[in-house]
Amino acid sequence: MGCTPNKEKDSTQEQKRKEVSRVESKDTVTIELSSKIREAKGFIKRLEIKAKESHISATKALKEKNKTKALLALKLKKMYTKQIENANNMIAMLEKTKVDLESSALTEQVYNTLKDGTITMKELQAKVSIADLEDLRDESEEIMRLNNEVTEFFKGKTNDEQNVLKELDEIEEQTIKQEMDDPSLKIPIHEVPHVNEGDKVASPSHEIISA
Repeated sequence: MGCTPNKEKDSTQEQKRKEVSRVESKDTVTIELSSKIREAKGFIKRLEIKAKESHISATKALKEKNKTKALLALKLKKMYTKQIENANNMIAMLEKTKVDLESSALTEQVYNTLKDGTITMKELQAKVSIADLEDLRDESEEIMRLNNEVTEFFKGKTNDEQNVLKELDEIEEQTIKQEMDDPSLKIPIHEVPHVNEGDKVASPSHEIISA
């Protein structure tokens, strides 16, 4: 029998609590490592001061011809130098541990993210079947076919109107040409008779003067 929804929910919550606990634990360890690194660096600074003081003491003792004191100061300087080297090695180990811890935490986060993504994809794929995708494809193709038919319909209407207007222009042009060629519709042009100089009629003013 499969797990009930309540059990699955409890399992998920328990897993989240564990993840939160691991994150808190990682953060606690990281803080402790950082604290130890700071302490080690402070320890090194104090040792460097003591090593420098020992070197000064040895130099001063040699000037005073006190070789025993100078030898003791040099032994102390060597001891401090060795402790500084050990402290630097410890810092390197702490830094490496800190980096490894952060890297491991990041790897876990990436793994959980990929895991959640895979689960989500499976859930989405379970909701959408191949048959649903095929139906959606068929519906899309049908919509595209209807759109193409509507486009062709209006395109045909536009061509028909252009053809009608062209035919109307041709008829109008042919009608005008026929009217121009029809003799009954032409306007008659009357010729003006030619009048010679001798045939000119005297004006009334000339007749009055002759009388």
